[in-house]
Amino acid sequence: MTHRERAKDILKRYHSDKCTELERAWVEDWMMYGEHEAPAMENDELLVALHDLRKDTLPKMQKTKSSQRWLQAAAILLIILSAGIILQREYTSYRQSQQQFVGRDIGPGGSKAVLTLSNGNKITLDANAGSTLNKEATGKLSKNNRGQLVYEVGETASSSGKINSISTPAGGEFIVILQDGSRVQLNARSTLHFPTRFSKAERRVKINGEAYFEVSHDASRPFQVETHDQTVEVLGTHFNLKAYDDERYSTTTLLEGSVRISKGSSTAILVPGEQAKVDKELNSIEVTTVEDRDASIAWTTGLFEFNHADLRTVMKELARWYDIQVVYEGEGEQRLFSGAIHKNLSLFQALELLNYTNVRFSTDGKRITISQ
Repeated sequence: MTHRERAKDILKRYHSDKCTELERAWVEDWMMYGEHEAPAMENDELLVALHDLRKDTLPKMQKTKSSQRWLQAAAILLIILSAGIILQREYTSYRQSQQQFVGRDIGPGGSKAVLTLSNGNKITLDANAGSTLNKEATGKLSKNNRGQLVYEVGETASSSGKINSISTPAGGEFIVILQDGSRVQLNARSTLHFPTRFSKAERRVKINGEAYFEVSHDASRPFQVETHDQTVEVLGTHFNLKAYDDERYSTTTLLEGSVRISKGSSTAILVPGEQAKVDKELNSIEVTTVEDRDASIAWTTGLFEFNHADLRTVMKELARWYDIQVVYEGEGEQRLFSGAIHKNLSLFQALELLNYTNVRFSTDGKRITISQ
C-alpha cells in the first residue's frame, strides 16, 4: 500500500468513524492547522499525502479552544524520530500489535502516595479531598479540598518537628504543602522526607526521585534540598529536581529565582533557564542553558515531553508511570525522539505512538519486550 493509498484509507475510515484516536488526531490536526502552520513533519510522506488530500476532501475547521483541548487529550504532540522519518511500518503489523492488548490494557497513573509518620504509622493517600489524617498538640496533617497534603502547625509546637515521609509508587503523583507554605509536587517513584515544623535557622528536606518545588520566600531561613549526592540551597524559587537512584545523572532546572548546587567541594549557582547536571560517577557539575525551561516540568501538567531522548530514556519514563518492566532484545540503531505524549493515555495508546515509529514491542502482563 502506497503512502497516498494509506492516507486515503485513513480519511475514508475517518469519515465512517472507524479510525483510531491517533489517526483522528492526525486528520484533525491537518484540518485545523493547514499548510503553513502544521507541525514540522515535512519528511514524512504519509503526512504529506494527507496534506495533499486535505484540500479536496476535508472541510476547514476553526481553531477553537475545545478542539485544541481535544487534540491535547488525544496526544496530538506525536513522538517524532530525529531523522524525521515516522510511520513507515506496514499497517497490518500495527493491527497485530493492537490485538495483543484487547482486554489487557493498563490505565494511566494518578494521585496516590503513602504517608509514613514519625511513629512508623502508614497512611494511604489518594486524590479524595477533605480529611484529617493525624492530629496532635503540635499540629495536624490533613488533605485540602484539592486532595493535597497540608501540615498546619499547632500553638504548642516545638522549635523543630518530627520527620515524616511521603512516597509515591509507580504510577503515582502527589502534592505536599509544607509547614512554611512551600509546595512540592512529587513524580512517580519518589520519596520526600520533611519535618512537621522547620527550625528557626533553616528549612531542610530530603528527596529521592523527582519533584517540582515552589519555595516560599524567607530570607532568614534558607531552604535546602538534600539528595544522596548533592545539596540544593534556595531562598525562594521555582525549580525541578530529578535525582533517581537508578540514574547516573541528577538534574536541577531553575525556572525562577536562584539556587546553589553543592557536590562535595564543587558548587554552581544557577540563574533562571539554566540546568545543573551532576555526574554521580565523576563527581562533577555541568551547567547548561536549556532552550525550553518549561519542558522540565511538563510532567506536572500531564505530559511526557522529550527532546532528543533515546529509547531507553523514553521507556524509563513510561515504566515509572504505568508500573511496567521493560526489557530489550537486540542492538538496534540509536534513535532519538522529540515530542510529547499525554499522560492520560493508557499504556497501549502510548505504545501505539512508538509502534508507528518502527519500535516493535510484545507484552506479557506488565513485562514489555522491545525488539530493536
